[in-house]
Amino acid sequence: MARSSTAAPQEPYLGAQIKTAISCSVSALLFAATAACANPSANGPSPAVASPSVASSDAAPSNPAHMSIEEARSGLSGVWIVTNFVNSTKPIDLRITKTLEGDEVPMRPWVREIYEKRIADARAGRIFADTESYCVASGMPRAMRGPNYPIQILQTPGQITILFEALHNMRFIYLDEELPPKGEVESSLWGVSAGRWEGGTLVVKTIGLSDRTTLDKVGLPHSNELEVTEHIRLTSKDTFENVITINDPKAFTRPWQIRATYKRMPPGTRIMEYECADNNRYRVNADGTLEQPKAN
Repeated sequence: MARSSTAAPQEPYLGAQIKTAISCSVSALLFAATAACANPSANGPSPAVASPSVASSDAAPSNPAHMSIEEARSGLSGVWIVTNFVNSTKPIDLRITKTLEGDEVPMRPWVREIYEKRIADARAGRIFADTESYCVASGMPRAMRGPNYPIQILQTPGQITILFEALHNMRFIYLDEELPPKGEVESSLWGVSAGRWEGGTLVVKTIGLSDRTTLDKVGLPHSNELEVTEHIRLTSKDTFENVITINDPKAFTRPWQIRATYKRMPPGTRIMEYECADNNRYRVNADGTLEQPKAN
């Protein structure tokens, strides 16, 4: 099955992907899971998921005026694609991460030193080899910002599951649960996510994140103290936004925010096969940069 023409241009320098439709049996299971979705508002009391002290950049109400809270809470199910992802074919200046307000990220000196070197390398054609270059997930929070392959959101009682076409990744958000103490969480690419509803906005906090990942493809680093808080809400029946708060006192001088925006894919769109390791044309050099393919 060919990818819908409504999808944005896709990130070019992961391994080449074999795209085929998922088998009918798997598709049937996904459709069954979607059909079984329960109203998340019926899940009982919400856990305490604290948000960092960052002023909201969006004065809009927590759910669109034409939607009830129930509609806003149940409307995330479906197949979506990010609309504000900047891929690696764009000029480097467009790929450098800025805050939601368009300002420079408030980096500590060690982060600035690493990031500025990777930016300079990128300008010189020496591209940083991130985890995706090894066919390893980009993890949280970066996966929620792209690359621009579809994601499917499944809402079931007590849990929201996000299936990513890219690298066949999966993310689990557990509703109405307390996060475990930090010392009991083994760091990982995705961490542990707990969510609660505030009106029509899903508030998700994620801890236990590994410092193996970067916050963008240019190579913005973070520490293993990173905590992420997301405010996810429908902005219309077919669009949603995710305002992401980055809180990492080891890497940044203050919490800061970025935003990802999504649109719903056409009816009948399905997640397709993505095999990163097949025909991977971009090998990693000893210095941690990507080998560029030779011209024919």
